[in-house]
Amino acid sequence: MSKLTLIEEGGNQIDAIYAALGSREWLQALMAISRDLAQQGGKLIGMDNGRESTGRVVGIPRGGVPVGEAAAGVYPSSVLVFSNDGGSRDASSSLIQENDFIGAEAVLLGDGIIASGGTILRHINALVELGLDPRDIAVIAPIITELGIHSICADFPDVELVSAHIESEGAHVKFTENGPVFCDSEDSDAVFVIGKIKTDSMGDIIDIELGDFGDMFEQAVRH
Repeated sequence: MSKLTLIEEGGNQIDAIYAALGSREWLQALMAISRDLAQQGGKLIGMDNGRESTGRVVGIPRGGVPVGEAAAGVYPSSVLVFSNDGGSRDASSSLIQENDFIGAEAVLLGDGIIASGGTILRHINALVELGLDPRDIAVIAPIITELGIHSICADFPDVELVSAHIESEGAHVKFTENGPVFCDSEDSDAVFVIGKIKTDSMGDIIDIELGDFGDMFEQAVRH
């Protein structure tokens, strides 16, 4: 299983993100938590080894941009880059640029919220294709779901995970004229809803009780 470090000290600041919904202040709170996670998350695969810049911090748009910026401030010898994800499924653009990782010996991926784990897995796979060892990759996200943890662990048990809060329930849904329905993560209208989803005897969604951070995630993916 991946090494999961849960930074409880960052938990109090999670409330600041939730309280700041609807304004850009939640980005500042996200940066504050991310900085704490980067500082307290253990060795973090040798991101700051005192030598010439061999570490890379990758901010994954959109929520991962402030996370990457905060983590890069903790590891001044690293190089900050941003991926081309941004929620886009345009296959014509590369997820990451190979030139950004020439000489890289350690990579720290930063995202705001890890829901299904699909975005992180795409990035890890892209890095592995460039020759990075999964043992030299770490992930920071203030909020991660149990599904995200299991998804990443299943494919890359050596990747290090650092978070401040674990959400237990959630699923991919899309909102139609007839109400929300379950869907595949690859559906272009898919939204990962964090919360308890109630179904009828046929398995159709009849109600969604958003978790503590369900509203925040919907805000984040729409900004």
